[in-house]
Amino acid sequence: VVIYSGKNQETGENETYLLTAYHVIRNIHAEMSRSEKEKGITAKFFHGYNNDGKVDLIHFDAKTDLALVRLRGDKEHPSAKVIPEEFIDDLKKFHFVYAVGSPLGEDPYPTFGIIGNLDKKLGKGNDETSWTMLSAPTYFGNSGGAIYDSTTRTVMGIFSKIMTHGGFGNAKPIPHLGMSTPPKEIHRFLEEVGLDVKRDGNVTIRNVVKLNEKTEKARKLIEKQEEQDR
Repeated sequence: VVIYSGKNQETGENETYLLTAYHVIRNIHAEMSRSEKEKGITAKFFHGYNNDGKVDLIHFDAKTDLALVRLRGDKEHPSAKVIPEEFIDDLKKFHFVYAVGSPLGEDPYPTFGIIGNLDKKLGKGNDETSWTMLSAPTYFGNSGGAIYDSTTRTVMGIFSKIMTHGGFGNAKPIPHLGMSTPPKEIHRFLEEVGLDVKRDGNVTIRNVVKLNEKTEKARKLIEKQEEQDR
């Protein structure tokens, strides 16, 4: 989901940033050939925005399954707002939400549901993570899509995973038991890269130096991984 598209005050050029699930980027990258990796991952736009383009990884957090990518080129795109910090505590069980993703490769498809759990724990010890559990139907392809708060109509989560039932090799996904990254983790993640969520939900570039540092770090990590894969 596009969360920022506008002018970088330092460079004077338009820049577009998308927030998605890290495992989406990781899985796509793992399946690409060497030549495809050199060209980069393609972001596909829908509903009249015929401006598909390559993206570069800026920052990621595997534990919370978040990734920030930058779209190449300087064309400006419509962007979503992120739930302001002051509204996060208003989110409760039974709060209405919308999930928007591309299940099974379909065009972005909205579903409606409620928050069932604001603090679903997975893992143990240092690997323990917290997730927002939703009843809005989701499926494979929703990963990386936005979860919207129905009240503020802002992004309150990035869809990550679905609960499954059954043993190994026979697991069946349960579409109304999906999980997204909590909004506080999104705020923390964006702050790490120098982006700021304003009171109106708009995202701005607060620290260009920090953003550039994360970009360079991600580039070196990718180069190191590609060197190991050769």
